[in-house]
Amino acid sequence: MDNHHDKFPVFQTKELVIPDKVRVGDVIGKRGSHIKSLQENHKVDCAVDGDSRKLTLRGDEAGVKGAEDELAKLFACFDIAEPRRNRDFRADATNEPKQRRSQPAPCIRHVIDPSGAWFFERERVRSSDVNVKNHPYRLYHIASEASTPANSQEESWISVCREPNDERSHGGPSEKPIAVKVAFGKLCFNGRFPKSNIPWQELQNLEGFEVRWTNVCVRAALSSGSMLSQLEAQMKNGGNPYKTLLVHVTDSRRQGYDVKYHFVDGQWKLRNVRYLREVRSRFDVFVDNETSFRLRRAIHEKVPDEIAESLQRHIIIATPGKIVFFTPEVTVNRAAPFALQYVDSKLKVHLEMKGLHFTISYLDSRRTELRLECRLPAAEMKELQPQQDHRVLLKKVLQLIRDDSC
Repeated sequence: MDNHHDKFPVFQTKELVIPDKVRVGDVIGKRGSHIKSLQENHKVDCAVDGDSRKLTLRGDEAGVKGAEDELAKLFACFDIAEPRRNRDFRADATNEPKQRRSQPAPCIRHVIDPSGAWFFERERVRSSDVNVKNHPYRLYHIASEASTPANSQEESWISVCREPNDERSHGGPSEKPIAVKVAFGKLCFNGRFPKSNIPWQELQNLEGFEVRWTNVCVRAALSSGSMLSQLEAQMKNGGNPYKTLLVHVTDSRRQGYDVKYHFVDGQWKLRNVRYLREVRSRFDVFVDNETSFRLRRAIHEKVPDEIAESLQRHIIIATPGKIVFFTPEVTVNRAAPFALQYVDSKLKVHLEMKGLHFTISYLDSRRTELRLECRLPAAEMKELQPQQDHRVLLKKVLQLIRDDSC
């Protein structure tokens, strides 16, 4: 009589630990390709536990052994270098039209503080910004026991976002004038996440992980509320708001243009026409969980008069009247040699405070959403060397944030 074990193979289960230097996502593969390959090639069941970083094989002895050997090769293939302290990551964190980018802007860098833990959760504050809607998660930081609670706010950016050297900060030499500006906002992102407390180094390597920066601030959740209150108080003594309209178009060569209008005497008057902004460098500064801003160096060059006149002839803006200002109707005529991309309308006001030139842009008629930006006054910029402007601006902004939180 045949032995029972001769008819049915003996199955065994083996648990393997995924090495620390190997990303869990790489082991799983795109859409589970590596796991499917193991199952098909070696006739085994394979399960991955991302939380414990363990992989379980179940099958006959030969199948488990074959799968284990293949995994050993896979681990060796995907072995990554030991993460550096202050490890940085690259991400396309721009919300600007992609056709503008003739070449990637240098220095798209973020540096995450290695102390403490980072986690993410879904944004709780509603926003009209499409970046927030499509990238609904925000990054938060829990300080470690070794971190001091305050750690001097004027120095916090040094540990969170290391100051780039001159070459990286300036994105290389340029004969064109470069505007340096700070915009308050936050980093948001999306993706399919296996768990909410995944290590940041692992999170950034997941497939589909996308980062966006939003500079749309909701008044009710604005961390720099007292700063905004001080600025708005100044509007009573000056700083008259004015209506602006920015029309973005592209021609057949995919060259983009910004056509700016001001609302004067009941009509939209052309202000200027520029090529789409060329970002030379940028980096983000995380002061704390509620306060962050982006410093950007960019060129916004004016177009020749003949191109500006051509663009103006073909753009049609609805006659003001019953039309709600924040939703103007903009079209282009059929003969236009370009296509309308999108329209950005806002109520702007310029104010000076504590050695900085601020711009508040209200995005709705109730002024519940806004953009808050600042730069150095033009007179001060003229006195500074190119290697100094971003440092002086950062120092002033961080000092202002510290005073605002006191």
